[in-house]
Amino acid sequence: MLRLLLILSALVLIARGQVMVDLTSCPINYFGTTYTSAYYLITNANILLICFDGPPDPLAKGECVEVISILPPLTFSIETTDLVNPAAPCLNGLGTMGNSLSCVASFASDEVTVNFGNFGTRSGLQIIANLDGAYLITVCGAGVQQERMSVVAGGSIQDACFDISGCLDGGVFFRPGEIIAIQDLDTCISELCGPEAITVSQGCEAGIACLGNGMCANDRKCVITGPTIITFDKDLETVMDRCVYTLLSINGFVVTAGFLERTRTDVSFIDYVSIEFPAGTIHVFSQDGEVTVNGIPVTITTTPTTLGSGTIYMDGTGITGSWTVNGGTIDVYFDGDTAHITYSGLAAGSSLNGVCGGQTLAVSRTLTPGCQDSFPDPIDLNVDCNELTARCALLNDPPFTACHGVVEPKSFIEACTTLLCKYPDVDNFNCQFFEAYDKACSDSGVTLPDWRTNLECPDPQPFCNGRRCNDNEYCGVRGDITSCYCRAIFAAPFRDSPAFPVTCEENTACLTVIGCLVEEAGFDYTNLHLNNESCVGDADEETGMVKFTFNTTNTCGAIVTSSGGFLNYTNRVLSAQNPATVITREEFVSIVFSCVFDHSDAVVTFFNIDEGSSVVQIVQGEEWEYTLSLMTFLDAALTIPLDASTEVQLDQKVWVQLSTEGLEDSNVAVVTEHCWATNQAAGSEAMMYNLITGGCPAEGSVTTNGNGEGTSNSFCFNIFQFTENAGDVSLHCEIRLCPIMDGESCVPECGTPARRRRSTNVKYLDIKPAIVSMVWGK
Repeated sequence: MLRLLLILSALVLIARGQVMVDLTSCPINYFGTTYTSAYYLITNANILLICFDGPPDPLAKGECVEVISILPPLTFSIETTDLVNPAAPCLNGLGTMGNSLSCVASFASDEVTVNFGNFGTRSGLQIIANLDGAYLITVCGAGVQQERMSVVAGGSIQDACFDISGCLDGGVFFRPGEIIAIQDLDTCISELCGPEAITVSQGCEAGIACLGNGMCANDRKCVITGPTIITFDKDLETVMDRCVYTLLSINGFVVTAGFLERTRTDVSFIDYVSIEFPAGTIHVFSQDGEVTVNGIPVTITTTPTTLGSGTIYMDGTGITGSWTVNGGTIDVYFDGDTAHITYSGLAAGSSLNGVCGGQTLAVSRTLTPGCQDSFPDPIDLNVDCNELTARCALLNDPPFTACHGVVEPKSFIEACTTLLCKYPDVDNFNCQFFEAYDKACSDSGVTLPDWRTNLECPDPQPFCNGRRCNDNEYCGVRGDITSCYCRAIFAAPFRDSPAFPVTCEENTACLTVIGCLVEEAGFDYTNLHLNNESCVGDADEETGMVKFTFNTTNTCGAIVTSSGGFLNYTNRVLSAQNPATVITREEFVSIVFSCVFDHSDAVVTFFNIDEGSSVVQIVQGEEWEYTLSLMTFLDAALTIPLDASTEVQLDQKVWVQLSTEGLEDSNVAVVTEHCWATNQAAGSEAMMYNLITGGCPAEGSVTTNGNGEGTSNSFCFNIFQFTENAGDVSLHCEIRLCPIMDGESCVPECGTPARRRRSTNVKYLDIKPAIVSMVWGK
């Protein structure tokens, strides 16, 4: 409880038990009027009335505080030390009034304590519930009810506090910071309730023009680009961590921004902009162009869409939102790299908080888990700071001089130099600060002549070309390619590792690649596959991890070898453009991984191609002589040949290529007319199984490729054996030559069985087909 220092001995008794107290030593500003005396009364209905404008009248109430359920007696005191009860400290929380608490006028009963705190020219009210129960409080001031609430105590004391100070003008109450009247439209001189609760006159801030209608000019802009914040007052702040910062706060309208790293671990960039409204609605502009409202994505177009008290739209370069706040307009623009916050028409005297308004980074920072953890990065020795400093200084030269009278370039040059002297030349950052300056100029009505040509800067592009990046990625530019690239802290462990993580368990092998690292290497991970092209990666959109998986049942073209009861499955992650030719001038992906599984208790049958990977023979006819080759492979790209030592399993897919040399593909096409398997190399008693008939697949595992389209073609099938006399299996293929003539096709028509025929007008050039054979066996 408050320590009693002085109990007034001169309490003046008023009729019906009313008491007047002297507040000369602790005057109270009560809703616009400063009082040096007060009156209190506890009625027969157990209602406490504390009034300032005269003796309490239970019917009229007046400038009074009313508390229900209070029993006498009541004591009054003025405290000048130990002003705040540690168990009920909220009065101290009103210290934002600008002055410290100097004294307290206290009215105390057993049930409640009513304290009026003096903060110089301002005052605060505190209600403390001392005993268990609910106490209804009504606060009337300036002729109207200002507050009405219950304070409930249960087991411990509870308190509630209010700011009761302000200015009174013509009987109307104004709180500190509120405009009372605009005195002169031409000069924007306004009468307002000042921070000391005293009426003052104030115009536009120094250097800010008046528009002639009582509103200050639209030339206050805050620019956030890279890690730097150029404030309304042209000061420069540099964000050195990955926390969230309040950029602007005015009357419950709050703009914040989150910062995250990109290519370097020790440099952060603006990553998103969030706008929060007094009603609790939150709009978020993401770095990749997504807009959410309270966490729900919304579609934004070039047509302004109404959201809350404002509108939002997307142009060719970024997103712009415009809202009415405190009598003026606040525009927020974000293009994924740079944010512009502009206010116009705010009434003179409007208070702007946040980094843009001049508050320090420390005051404006919101901590998130790990956001201040340090991740040092070595100095990039490839950065030529002198050259880049000279480039940034080009903002001092034409054509930018056309805007110098409106937008001062000094802060932009300093921000440019600060970043580029430690950052690699990626993501168009050497153009970003020029773009930010150009935008600031155009918003102020100055259109700059073309500068991008001389500085070799591309035209602004839409957000990430429609890409959506996950939390481990950011949208960036490499050369002419805009894509999602890895954030440095996330990617560091994987860049330092010599291999991608592989897991081998329960007869399943899994290789995990980092999608954004693949993108950085210039490949689209959606085009990657295992040896079998149908086995593609499974991407986790939330993490960016891509998993390539096969198992002992579906090997996806893995090469299987055995040793001592263990099977080694080796596969490859390949890019779709993986070359099948001898040379290539394009980069390609080939990541080899393997798993060893214990199959000591299983019976596994292996087969070998007897002739190795190829069979070659010379075909000689009356008019034609050419070389025919049959080669076998483990992959659809025909890059992994089988040899005599390669072991394949039942139902494993293999690819067969039939190619020729000595034929002109402009004159003739090779058609694989018939392929069949037998359980004997020759003989009339042999069992036969068709794979291709009439140039078309004869069973489900067969797929043909390029048949009748050139001088070579291929097909694939799954390895099998005959159920009787299970031994070697011989594969035979019959090859025909088809003439290429205008209007005629040599490609077999493969649809339903009834359509598996070629035009009867096509005649083969060779009288007898060429037949080539191969054998596989255990």
